[in-house]
Amino acid sequence: MIVLPVGHDKEIYHFPYVTLGIVVVCLAVQLYASFTAEDDGDRTRRVMREQAVREEIWRRHGRRFVMERHPELIPCGQEGSDPQTCKRPRSAREAIEMVKAFREARQEFWKKLEEGDVVPASDPDLRRLREATQAREEGGGVLAHGYRWGKKVHTLVTYGFIHAGWLHLIGNMIFLYICGCNIEDRWGRYVWALLYLAGGAAAALTWGALHKGSQVPLVGASGAIAAAMGAFLVVAARANLQFFYFFWLFTYPVKGTFFLRAYWAFPLWLLQQLFGMYIEGIAFTPVAYSAHVGGFAFGVLFALVMKWAGADRSLQKASEEKAVLFTEHPLYLEGLSHLKNNNLAAAESAFERLLAEKPDHIEASMELYRIKQDPAEAVRAASRAAVLARRSNDCQSPIAIYTDMQQRHPDAPLDERGLFAVAECYERRDNPRGAASVYERLVELHPRSPVAPRAMLNMAQLYNDRLGEPDRARQALIAVMQTHADSPFADRARELLSRLG
Repeated sequence: MIVLPVGHDKEIYHFPYVTLGIVVVCLAVQLYASFTAEDDGDRTRRVMREQAVREEIWRRHGRRFVMERHPELIPCGQEGSDPQTCKRPRSAREAIEMVKAFREARQEFWKKLEEGDVVPASDPDLRRLREATQAREEGGGVLAHGYRWGKKVHTLVTYGFIHAGWLHLIGNMIFLYICGCNIEDRWGRYVWALLYLAGGAAAALTWGALHKGSQVPLVGASGAIAAAMGAFLVVAARANLQFFYFFWLFTYPVKGTFFLRAYWAFPLWLLQQLFGMYIEGIAFTPVAYSAHVGGFAFGVLFALVMKWAGADRSLQKASEEKAVLFTEHPLYLEGLSHLKNNNLAAAESAFERLLAEKPDHIEASMELYRIKQDPAEAVRAASRAAVLARRSNDCQSPIAIYTDMQQRHPDAPLDERGLFAVAECYERRDNPRGAASVYERLVELHPRSPVAPRAMLNMAQLYNDRLGEPDRARQALIAVMQTHADSPFADRARELLSRLG
């Protein structure tokens, strides 16, 4: 099953130079890695040579190291075990704990070996290991700049621009787009760049602390992006995130979208990462869950400090003033000013006067629909906002408005024009089931509306062509012919019905 965020209802007012710059750098590095990738056979031979040297060193020195320093980890009955200290696991949990402890002891062995505490620095085995490791790292292309604990300091930054493949890159860039643009818009380029780089370093250090002896480098922007997610949760917890899902139900593909508030989505994601981090501590995993957790925690802490120090509010205010300076209608600025002071009546008046002067002002209609408390007035304002957004080719906003109105006023979500705009947006977003559902609601609530027959025709085509339900398509076409017998829609319905048979 695939679930990916594709957008949210938080707008931005500045061009995201830093965020797009990160995307460009990551893309350039991935292209360079693709064109300069070494032969798989050569890379495999270098890795296998280093692994063979390590196995030989472990056979010669590793077992003795464990027996001397951690005799309790030698299972009872094995050669070298001490009957006084050895253990027999009495449960699966104890067995897992012993495996974890043995893994930590193995990491300690490699660390002590590098420090010269196991064999002298002039030992031939240690020299061969260093030569094999250097040969593997120098032949790794961009992976040589991935992060390993205790290695080159600059890799705390460079690892975040390297990815293990195109799918890894694309997935990370989607999450970067969702959170990074808004953080940059709210705090400015310099603070956002600081958060990104520092969050990436914090994520790498968290991962490195758990994998001190790992020879597989950490790569990917997900740790820094997790920091952006943590900060986004603090400053925009009520943002309505839109997710795309896809899975196979037997042989039938099921896909669509749904909405979830940030204060639900991100904590659920964090729980998943914490569980992965626990698994990561037991066995190797290809996903660096601990880096995600470390980055996310850093982002949350960073944003909380920004709020405590008052920097969040001052930067946001400066960003808003810069965004609308000499570009927006004075009435819109007046309405926003009243909103900041929580004067809803004055803000409502300003937006209504603006819409009387400029009926197609999308931002004012969006703000007005959020202010209105009376159900009938809210429906009118929300419907206008949905129609205007649809006309501007924005299909995210109408769906978000419809979802919000279903929660606020379930008995009167939108008028017929608004519902038609939402249904069209569902069609454009390749969600035929959602579109058909909205068309049905339009016909149910507004059966005599001029747009009702067109809605029924669209619904019939969806049921027949995309949902595989010809019987429901026939019912919709027959309803058009019965309720709008003298309209051109009835002729179209007869034509379509004849094709169905």
